Amino acid sequence: VTWRTVAVREVLRLWLHYAGVVVVALSAYGAFAVLLGALTQRPIIYGVIFLFGWQRLVSLIPGAADFLTLEKYVNALLPRLATQRQNEVLRVALVEFQKQQILVAWPKALLTLVVVIGVLLATTCLVLRLREYSRARAVGA
Repeated sequence: VTWRTVAVREVLRLWLHYAGVVVVALSAYGAFAVLLGALTQRPIIYGVIFLFGWQRLVSLIPGAADFLTLEKYVNALLPRLATQRQNEVLRVALVEFQKQQILVAWPKALLTLVVVIGVLLATTCLVLRLREYSRARAVGA
């Protein structure tokens, strides 16, 4: 086994890890977008408010409010790179000075995202079913 095969394996493993995170993140944000599309007349506006307003605002609020964002759980799934491992002590010290950060382990983050995806899609189905049922009643009456 040469260093090149080890490097190729490591790059392939890292690429697969990132690809898995992308699939889970797209599923979570996609389920949220589908729910917004079923609930509102202007889902893009509400989506932008959520993505660029709510998730950024919550990251500045002290406490555990950032658990109410999808970004926290998606970031917990990302692999820690070598550059992040070296600066972990400095980064944690700066974060503790600014805001107490509660970390989430990747299995809990993955489970949370899967549950959120399921709940969002089930809610979307329920909203669409109720909307279709009310329209059918209005037409038949």
